[in-house]
Amino acid sequence: MTHATVRDAAFDVLRRLDLTTIFSNPGSTEVPFLVGMPEDVTFVLGLHEGSVVAMAAGYAIGRDAPALALLHRPLFPGTTPEDRLGTRASEPPDPHRESIWISYRSMAVSGGVPEHLCHFTSHHQLAYPQAPWEQLKIGGGAPPILTRHGWLIIYHGVSATSEQATEPSRLRYSAGMMMLSAKHPHMISYRSAEPILAPVLPEDRRGAISDVVFPTGIDRRDDLGQPDRFDVYYGMADRMIGVARLDLPDTLPPLLEGEGETSAVFR
Repeated sequence: MTHATVRDAAFDVLRRLDLTTIFSNPGSTEVPFLVGMPEDVTFVLGLHEGSVVAMAAGYAIGRDAPALALLHRPLFPGTTPEDRLGTRASEPPDPHRESIWISYRSMAVSGGVPEHLCHFTSHHQLAYPQAPWEQLKIGGGAPPILTRHGWLIIYHGVSATSEQATEPSRLRYSAGMMMLSAKHPHMISYRSAEPILAPVLPEDRRGAISDVVFPTGIDRRDDLGQPDRFDVYYGMADRMIGVARLDLPDTLPPLLEGEGETSAVFR
């Protein structure tokens, strides 16, 4: 018996919605979805978010129906790391900067129709830049994975390589860790004060884009009988793929008492 994958289900939803033309500027995280696409799906490549949105908008207007734009990094004016390079690490946290959000959807199936997979509600701002190493921007990384402590998220943060940095090439990408409540994932139970992975190796420091480590994959090593060991796969200066080992401790220090759901004040 052949079981449909999430990727198969996603394409089925797109067919039902008549969204079989995809405009995109994909990054490495989207490649597995796009490789070997079905013959009835058309892919249109753009080199920048702006051009992708413009093409999709024109296509939607031309056919008087919605169009699909798959964006790798949908940023808004004033929110890019380059725009934020003049930010001082001592400035107070700004919840309006680019941040990580979490949304929910119902698992109920109505009449076997999969369109419900597209309907998300209960949107929560999960976290925003706070620590110096993530001062300019934070965003997703490896997919969340359930552990005995809760949902483990390895995310990325961006800072300037120095306080005087003014050029876009003077950005430093590192990776941090958050643990979310297993029952209420919009609640953070732990967040690393310092990056757990930073560009320190020569392969991280020099490449297509220097000073970058970017987590994209995670593998729990149940196969070795080590459920608290995780291999994290990450991009090295956008030129090579590296792997780092993460071992979860028996306990994690809690956030400081009195801090809310989106707190990033550390012990």
